[in-house]
Amino acid sequence: MRFPFGYGLSYSDFSYRDLRISEKGVSFKIRNNSDVDGKEISQLYISKKDSKTYRPSLELKGFNKTLLKAKEEKEIFIPFDEYSFRYWNLKLNRWSIESGRYLIQIGSSSLDIRLSSEFEIQGEELDDSSFIPRKEIPSYYFGKVDDVKDFEFEKILGHKVPSSSYSFMKKNRMLVHCNTTVNELKYAKGFIGRLFAFSIIAAIKILRVFGDYKNSNTLIMGVLHQPMRGLSRMTGGSISMDELDGLILMFNGHFFKGVHQFFKAKKEKRRA
Repeated sequence: MRFPFGYGLSYSDFSYRDLRISEKGVSFKIRNNSDVDGKEISQLYISKKDSKTYRPSLELKGFNKTLLKAKEEKEIFIPFDEYSFRYWNLKLNRWSIESGRYLIQIGSSSLDIRLSSEFEIQGEELDDSSFIPRKEIPSYYFGKVDDVKDFEFEKILGHKVPSSSYSFMKKNRMLVHCNTTVNELKYAKGFIGRLFAFSIIAAIKILRVFGDYKNSNTLIMGVLHQPMRGLSRMTGGSISMDELDGLILMFNGHFFKGVHQFFKAKKEKRRA
């Protein structure tokens, strides 16, 4: 790794010493050993190797940017806060602090650790039922993000992974609702929905033919994959949620009922 997290170039050379840890935070000394003034960003990293739950091997929990004149030495203090040792407990559905020994490290980057020491933290005494067992989510415990299986993700998610396929009513048609995207309207029962979807898709293709990838990508990300509920926000309130209900009725094949709902909502909006 050429440029680890926290890495920075400097004309000065800094040394660290005298790490002290208390319940309030960490203190240490930094000295500028060079003949030129310089700024150093010292970083606090915390880890817990014997943790019962999965967590990052190293977490940035604080930093301090210090200006040091040539040959000057200063004492630095980085405080602990309510976020320093906590983690999200999936079983209890709240933040928890795990009791035990934590490795406290000070460095100039995530790979350039200058000082380290262990510190005992008294947190909650949580039994094994408070954690997802290692054998059930091994990829998370060992950081193998490319190997995460659906059953592991479902343990973290708390429910089954939603199906990626469309739910059709009949004859390749689907029921449109507030979470249906513009792209999915090509399967709408009402021709208005299909016309809207295909007009956006056609506009994207035309823009790409003429090399306008910027605007075509904007349409893809900003409109094509926009759910129905986002249309109201996207139009700056020009289409209210009640008017959107009318459009959804039209997209579902109830054209005249949808038109009535749409203009009724528009009329009520003008009165308000």
